[in-house]
Amino acid sequence: MRVIRTFFIFLLLLILTSGCVTYYNPVTQREEKTLISEEMEIRIGKNAASEVEREYRTYSSLRLENIGERVAKSSHRPHLPYHFQVMESKEINAFALPGGFIYVTSKLLEIADDDELAGVLGHEIAHVCCRHGVKKLEAQLGYSLIASLILSKEKADLVRLANTTFKLISLGYSRKDEFQADELGTKYAFKAGYSADGLLRFLKKLKEMEKIGPQPLEFLSTHPSVDKRIEKLEGLVKELEKE
Repeated sequence: MRVIRTFFIFLLLLILTSGCVTYYNPVTQREEKTLISEEMEIRIGKNAASEVEREYRTYSSLRLENIGERVAKSSHRPHLPYHFQVMESKEINAFALPGGFIYVTSKLLEIADDDELAGVLGHEIAHVCCRHGVKKLEAQLGYSLIASLILSKEKADLVRLANTTFKLISLGYSRKDEFQADELGTKYAFKAGYSADGLLRFLKKLKEMEKIGPQPLEFLSTHPSVDKRIEKLEGLVKELEKE
């Protein structure tokens, strides 16, 4: 009986891990086990992007695309097929879906200068490069459920996975992930030829707006303390400007 039970446990583990692939993470420079390959990551992001664009009015911006592509080329994953879209909203926010699908609200685009926008886009591109969204999805759903949704041919299951991806990302990342995105995003923007203090100035701008009165500052609501972020970025900007 114990032998049979052990065999079934082994079989279950084999089923759950057989779909894993080895992914080389250019940020950590290490190979990582993941159920979601880069091809599948892009597919998940594309499906999630379709759901976003069903729910919100989105449109293209040449300014956004030019800055975004320039910063993306300076990132750890320049080969991804990045997509940059404006989402009509009075909130000040930006977010990235797995695979390089990045959205900036019309209000954020309105108030940010080019260097600030480059810093914000660098932050979102960094989330993609680190696969923060993918890792959050794996941690939340577990390998077995993701596998069943990925392998399913039912459109409803793909929509479910896309909606779950968007909801999880909307809740924000850990402090560690956000600080990492700030650091890498600033470096990406600087490497692309933009001012090193773009993201730093943008955060300071939002902090001043917060003092004036209630503002729909979604970019701050799901992130760590703005003061802590500013403090860390000030040190990084000084280092970069010395180079």
